[in-house]
Amino acid sequence: MRNRFLLGMMALSLIGMTSCKDEIDQFDDHGSSTIVSFVGSEKAYMGDSITFDFEVKSGGVKINQAKVQLYYGEEMVSEAFYSLKADGKYSGKVLAPYQKNTPDGDAKVILRIQNERFSNDSKEMTVAIERPKYQTLKLVAANGKEYTMTPVPGKEYEYKAREAFPADMEASIIAPAYSDGTNNPYLQGNKLQFGMDNGKIASMPPKVSASKPQAMMKTASMKSHSTP
Repeated sequence: MRNRFLLGMMALSLIGMTSCKDEIDQFDDHGSSTIVSFVGSEKAYMGDSITFDFEVKSGGVKINQAKVQLYYGEEMVSEAFYSLKADGKYSGKVLAPYQKNTPDGDAKVILRIQNERFSNDSKEMTVAIERPKYQTLKLVAANGKEYTMTPVPGKEYEYKAREAFPADMEASIIAPAYSDGTNNPYLQGNKLQFGMDNGKIASMPPKVSASKPQAMMKTASMKSHSTP
């Protein structure tokens, strides 16, 4: 009787160990995920979408996802997610947000991939980020009327609408898709809209990203000029 009891306990222990092993095993890395290449522009402008090309290869288990993250310093400011069907070459893009208090400098773009069993790989590249210098901006009233804004001499990133307009009206500022004339295939300019956020001028997300309803602004606070 004692022997039967011990054998029963041993059988239960083995079943329990196998069950635990199976549960742990489903979260273990299996196969391999490798980023073969990751290339893009060495330069980009705030408000632009940084495009890139990458190639992935798997071993044993199919790769199923990728994400790319953009860092200004230590802060992650943008990311994008992609579903991967198989090994091969892909293209993607991530927004370089236009931020008021961020100086020109190097940004870090990190690509991360993962297969169906959590095996992963990552690569990064450095991109020099610059603030665009627009030749003109558009002040667009709520009724659709447009006023051209040009740079204020001697004042970098300040723009002035020279045509008379009402001192208090609802409007937004539109910046055109920016190009530096180099025909860089990895740079895709985005049209930007600036509106009011808690009483301050702020950029609204471009159409390439999910965006909140666009804000309008009162021009009373910017009669002479506006600095995006």
